[in-house]
Parts: sequence; structure tokens; C-alpha cells
Amino acid sequence: LCFVLASMALDVSRLVTQLDETASFLNLQVDNVLRREYSSIRTELRAITFADLRRVAQFIEEKCDGHRWVDPRVNAAGEHDVVGAPGRVNLYHLVYNVVGPVTAPV
Repeated sequence: LCFVLASMALDVSRLVTQLDETASFLNLQVDNVLRREYSSIRTELRAITFADLRRVAQFIEEKCDGHRWVDPRVNAAGEHDVVGAPGRVNLYHLVYNVVGPVTAPV
């Protein structure tokens, strides 16, 4: 039980660190990230600028290896493979490793 609790504490600590780094890197206010807000603009009409996209690409380059991003799919052994190189990251990896953890309900 102590091992499980220690492991959970490390996971929470890792998520907090990743949330702080993500918010800082993307110029987000942590309070706004933690508070769910709904837009009146339809999803398909919302977009990001090219500058925003470049910041996301730079974020991937800087954080992929350090946070050991994993593929959301499990392999034959029932484990998640580490993505490895930032050039292999796709939208599924970004959502699973960054967007999901920082937007999941607490």
C-alpha cells in the first residue's frame, strides 16, 4: 500500500510539474486552465494562429523526451510504448500526454 501511495504521489507531482510547464510555455493562466469555461463559438469555427502552432511544435520538441511521453495504445505486452523522438509525436500523443492530464477533472 505504501508503494502504491508513493507511486501515486510521484504521478501527481509529475502532472503538477507538467501543468505548470505547459501553462507557462503556452502563456496560459493556470486558474483559467483549471476552471472549465465553455465557448459560444462552435468548435469547428475556432482555430489557432500559425504562431500558436509553432509554440506547440516547440513545446513538443522541448518536452517530449523529458516527460517520457507514451503512445496511448497499448502494445502486445499490455504496456504503453515510449514515443521517443519528438518527430514521431502526433496529435493523439499530444492529447494523451498533455491535454488530457491538464484538463481532466480533479
